[in-house]
Amino acid sequence: MHFLSVVRRLGAVVLLCGAHSSFAQSYTVTAPGTLGGTISYGYSVNANGQVAGASSSTAGRALPLAAFLYSGGVMKKLGGGPGSNALGINASGTVVGFSFVKPNSPITHAFVTSAAGGPIDLGTLGGPLSVANAINANGQVVGSSTTGGLSAHAFLINAPYTPNSMKDLGTLGGPISVATAINASGQVVGSSLKKDFLTTHAFLISAPYTAGSMQDLGSLGGLVTVARGINTSGQVVGSSMPKGNQAIHAFLLNTAPLGAMTDLGTLGGSFSQANAINATGQIVGASYTAKNAASHAFIYQSSAQGGSGRMVDLNTLIPATSGWVLDSATSIADNGDITGYGTVNGQTQAFLLVPTVPVAKFVYVTEFDSNTVSMYSLGSNGQLAPLSPSTVTTGGAPVGIALSPSGKYAYVANTADGTVSMYSVGGNGVLTPLSPFAVPTGQTPVDIVVSPSGQYVYVANGDGTVSMYGAGGNGVLTQLNPSTVATGRGPTSIAVSPSGQYAYVTNSTDRTVSMYSVGSNGQLAPLSPFTVTTGGAPEGAPAGIAVSPSGQYAYVIINGDSVVSTYSVGGNGVLTPLDPSSTVAIVAHPDGIAVSPSGRYAYVLDVSDNTVSIYSVGGDGVLTPLNPSTVATGTSPFGIAVSPSGQYVYVASGGDNAVSMYSVNANTGMLTSLSPPTVPAPGTPRRIVFSQ
Repeated sequence: MHFLSVVRRLGAVVLLCGAHSSFAQSYTVTAPGTLGGTISYGYSVNANGQVAGASSSTAGRALPLAAFLYSGGVMKKLGGGPGSNALGINASGTVVGFSFVKPNSPITHAFVTSAAGGPIDLGTLGGPLSVANAINANGQVVGSSTTGGLSAHAFLINAPYTPNSMKDLGTLGGPISVATAINASGQVVGSSLKKDFLTTHAFLISAPYTAGSMQDLGSLGGLVTVARGINTSGQVVGSSMPKGNQAIHAFLLNTAPLGAMTDLGTLGGSFSQANAINATGQIVGASYTAKNAASHAFIYQSSAQGGSGRMVDLNTLIPATSGWVLDSATSIADNGDITGYGTVNGQTQAFLLVPTVPVAKFVYVTEFDSNTVSMYSLGSNGQLAPLSPSTVTTGGAPVGIALSPSGKYAYVANTADGTVSMYSVGGNGVLTPLSPFAVPTGQTPVDIVVSPSGQYVYVANGDGTVSMYGAGGNGVLTQLNPSTVATGRGPTSIAVSPSGQYAYVTNSTDRTVSMYSVGSNGQLAPLSPFTVTTGGAPEGAPAGIAVSPSGQYAYVIINGDSVVSTYSVGGNGVLTPLDPSSTVAIVAHPDGIAVSPSGRYAYVLDVSDNTVSIYSVGGDGVLTPLNPSTVATGTSPFGIAVSPSGQYVYVASGGDNAVSMYSVNANTGMLTSLSPPTVPAPGTPRRIVFSQ
């Protein structure tokens, strides 16, 4: 059996396979085209919309294939041997794949692109053949290579990619293994033949990748399981035979801690496979439709992570007049961009799906001194206009405000009352109190957040607790049992990861961040370790936290130290400080932070200087100040928010009783004041949220 055939069987590469819902998102579809031939395949996409794949390059012919990079609307051939495929791309645009070394030869070598864009031969594990399947943000490359004889093993190689310096990751007992994906933490998944030469199981292996540490991930009950993707939270996807071995179904598996595989079902046929999963838990792949009539691309997201909890045909989420039939979705970026291949005008072509930009229609601002929420419509030009009525009553001294992901309900944390006020959101944007109107919290609630699924609500209280609630179908909150979990001393803010798996609380007195896992019942459970220390100076008090849209990084603003500290988020949810050089200084006293929906920019309020500091966010999570690095706000700014479209930024200025409004330069992240630059918010505004 040829090496590439073995690799395909174990799930590393699919080279030449031909193979209106409740899901709210819709997509535009773009055809990257070809290199001059008749076909193309998209295999991997990053959050910058860059696609790696393969295309024929001879007019009128489907073969041979050549690796390509599609970037900025242009498809570029990557070079290499007489035939090549690009199979993976990271956030920096570095591409991996394989290339035939000679014409009319079956020998392939793995490659990674250099800074100049050309391929670097990665060599092998000693045999003649190798394939690179994936690369993470740190430049670690994984794939499979022959070792000599009939063996082929999964490998990992680090930059600077010295030829033949691959690390053999071993097997689950058989002679063959293939590594298919690697996350930012260096966790590697793939598949391996077992000792019996009949059973193939998915595996997980983590640093330091010691011999014998490959973990068997099991199956859905049948003989063959293939892992194809892993995200930053350690969630693994792939395909597995259920008991009886008469079908193949896509699966989802949580590995932190290791749970049982979830069968994702199909689109009606007997086959499905999940190819990739992003940081927010969105899964893409391919499935046969009813009676196995056709292969269609699908997307899936569990209800616990804000999705429909069922497989949705991507063909139902693109314009009906597009002319496309999407056969297979092979990759999804953390921003939701999807690539794969389908049929258009009778030809197999790569596609790029881009989520339609959510349009926020309404904005809500808590007013601390007037015990109200101000309500606004959001115009297409970014301007806010007061609704009629323009305010709704809250409890005493409202600070935090959060909306359900559906946009149907709003919740306000009232500091003086120790309550959460609850509202329905009308079609005209007006908030109407629910009945009952409020539920109790701990003492002095300071912040509130809704889980991505909309099922749970968490309130950080000044008494050193988090109050936990379930959200009913009518929006009313009910305390969980137990109803609270301890934090550190002096909580100031709370955030939940985009995946919904972890929660974080900043504690000003302790100068720590408390870290929790989120159980299937919504309960928060302290991680181990429970806290990470922030701030170097005695007066360094963490004032707020934001988790990047990818879920890979967390940013903590530290008042007193006047810095923003960056942390990586491990697969187990634990925060680890990046290199000290990644901590950036802020003038005076930071008091609020927001990250753009694209994850490319971060904005930090300075309550003393009355400014917003602006940063670009690198692929490694590091913040770099723009030039100029600040823009003026009103006095005493307390709250900042970026619109869901990423086009506008709003700042609640308590000293001016106004909301400052800015447009965002999509290419640079710089802010420009709108005209007029402010809208009145007469009761000492504190926090800002959006509703569609």
